[in-house]
Amino acid sequence: MKRSTFFSVFLLLLIGNLFPQTSFVDSLIDDVRQQTNDTTRLIDFKKLSKYYVTKNIDSAIYYAEKMKTLAFYKNLPFYISDSYDLYCNIYEQTGDLEKCIVNNDSAIYYSNLINDEVGVIFFTNNKAGIYIKMGRYFEALQTFEEVKKIAEIINDPPSIVAALNNMGVVYYYLGDDKVALDYFIQAYQLRLKNNLTKKLAYSLNNIGAIYSKYGNYTEAVEYHKKAMQTATKQNDDYNFLVALINLGTDYDFLADYKQSLEYYNKALQEAKRQGDKTFQSHALERMSAVYIKQNNYKKAKPLLAEAYKISKENGNKYDFASFSNSLGMIYLKEKNYKKAYDLFGEALTVAREISASKLEVDIYKSLTAYYYSVNNLKEAFRYQKIYDQKRDSLYKAETDLKIANLKSRFELNQKMKELELKDVELSTSKKISNERLQIIYIVGFAGVVLLVLIIFIFVLYKKIKYKNQIIRQSEEQVKKLLEHEKELGKLKTQLISTVSHEFRTPMAIISSNAQLLRDYDSSMDEKMRKETLQYISTGVENMVSMMQNFEVLDKNTILEFNPEETNLSDLLTTIANGLQSIPIYNNRIKTVNRLSITNAVIDKGLVTHIVRNLLVNALKFSGDKTVSFTFENREHEIIIIVEDKGIGMAQDDAERIFDNFYRGSNVENIKGTGVGMSVVKRCVNLHGGKISVESKLNEGTKIRVVLPFESN
Repeated sequence: MKRSTFFSVFLLLLIGNLFPQTSFVDSLIDDVRQQTNDTTRLIDFKKLSKYYVTKNIDSAIYYAEKMKTLAFYKNLPFYISDSYDLYCNIYEQTGDLEKCIVNNDSAIYYSNLINDEVGVIFFTNNKAGIYIKMGRYFEALQTFEEVKKIAEIINDPPSIVAALNNMGVVYYYLGDDKVALDYFIQAYQLRLKNNLTKKLAYSLNNIGAIYSKYGNYTEAVEYHKKAMQTATKQNDDYNFLVALINLGTDYDFLADYKQSLEYYNKALQEAKRQGDKTFQSHALERMSAVYIKQNNYKKAKPLLAEAYKISKENGNKYDFASFSNSLGMIYLKEKNYKKAYDLFGEALTVAREISASKLEVDIYKSLTAYYYSVNNLKEAFRYQKIYDQKRDSLYKAETDLKIANLKSRFELNQKMKELELKDVELSTSKKISNERLQIIYIVGFAGVVLLVLIIFIFVLYKKIKYKNQIIRQSEEQVKKLLEHEKELGKLKTQLISTVSHEFRTPMAIISSNAQLLRDYDSSMDEKMRKETLQYISTGVENMVSMMQNFEVLDKNTILEFNPEETNLSDLLTTIANGLQSIPIYNNRIKTVNRLSITNAVIDKGLVTHIVRNLLVNALKFSGDKTVSFTFENREHEIIIIVEDKGIGMAQDDAERIFDNFYRGSNVENIKGTGVGMSVVKRCVNLHGGKISVESKLNEGTKIRVVLPFESN
């Protein structure tokens, strides 16, 4: 039995235009009372429940229950599934999505009872849509995969295309553009293969959007032009408008501003024709952005002001806050500080109200620029600090989300593999059951060959036993491999987390101070400029140091012992002086040179890694206290001693100090990667030396390195 949802909705709309709604409801209620045909009564109950679902939830539930009770009484699974679908719609309207899922599953179950594949596809698609609303994207993916399999079995190309497109949209939400593009292209190719022209422009727009996100604007232009042409042929106004906006954006990125403005203007005129206020404001804002890139604020300002006005009238709070912020920047350029400040304040209030974190970060950046422009450096630095904190917090949240998505995707893949394995096992089990049944028939029919059958069964038993043994061995191997993969996964996750965390701070320092120099260089005095440059230099040096440590730590990095004649005193003193020049370490290293020789044959690179990491660690964990750096020599050995009076470490920590990524139990509030001492250990070993650690908790740490050398 085919479903007629679209026809029912159309019929309701038609009746609603001819008669008042109360007359329509009254006529249905009268029909239910007078009607003796059960099918007609069920349909009337369904219409009444759907009518009330957005008006009176209690009435909607009442008629849905009436429909379900009658359908069960008459044993009509088709209408039972429809009644559960009604309940799902009701719970979706009230926001109880978990109950919506439960009722949806019941609808799928009763559709399966009567082999109503169309109904199964319809209800399963609804279920996936609910999962998306709940943010359970990977369950939505699994559900769309089920839809695709059913559609393939009954050879329903439109449903297959819809499932592929939906999976592409979910992966786009998850930020996996590569997989999303693959599904969009599959859907597009299947549309062409089956001559499914409806929504063809939608597929083309999706593909073009992914290419644009990749930065492949030439491909993006090609697909968006195809989308525009296809939408024109099919009178698809919405996708025609989307294609125009997309083309304007593509040419904007290609720096072809003439073409960009032309398409944005076409989009504006089309949006006006369609009466679409949202697209009108977007087209105006994008045109203003192009003029801003050309420093033509005279043309940009009225366009952006109009977009701002439309978004305010239209009640689109996100666009309103965004346009208000952009318009404020134009007034700031014109030195109309009061107007700029009012717009920034307005934008910030709305952004906070709708919890638009990214937009809020941009507004703090604008406020920083405002206070610099009015020479209120105290407020400027305060907002700069807020901007940095909010940006870092947003970056961390995005990183955490990506890690969670990766984890969920891994779990989804594992589940899919488990399902495939279960299918194989079920198929094998059925095959074995059939084989055994045949054996039983043969045994019963041919009793005269009982001895032969006993021998056959015995051999079969031995084979099964042997296969079971092999399976057990394979399971053990798989378990070991899984454990190994888990350990690798933990190490990779730890590395990603460590690198992300440690690189964020120096990058933020470099970025913010570079921005200060770029925007306010002319208004800075010499002292402030030197401080800003020093912060940039410090950030770069910290990043270079961390990169060198990770390179040394990498087992694939080829490190060799390359000795050469070196002035020991100059080398070691230079390393210490280099660290002394960093503001946070200034004048905290006490250097004691007890060398009785000048030159020695050593590996300068390895010694530099060793000494620098030891000094940085000592400085980091000793607060503001002085660090002692002593070097001396005896017959053919250099002795390097770094001693601090810092936080020290427990005996358990001291024993594990050279493990990769290991950090002591008392350093939670001190930043670090946990690789410094691993690097030191590797370099000492390559140099053929020895290293020892003496440490007491809350008293300090003393590290002694002995390196062999040759003298010429």
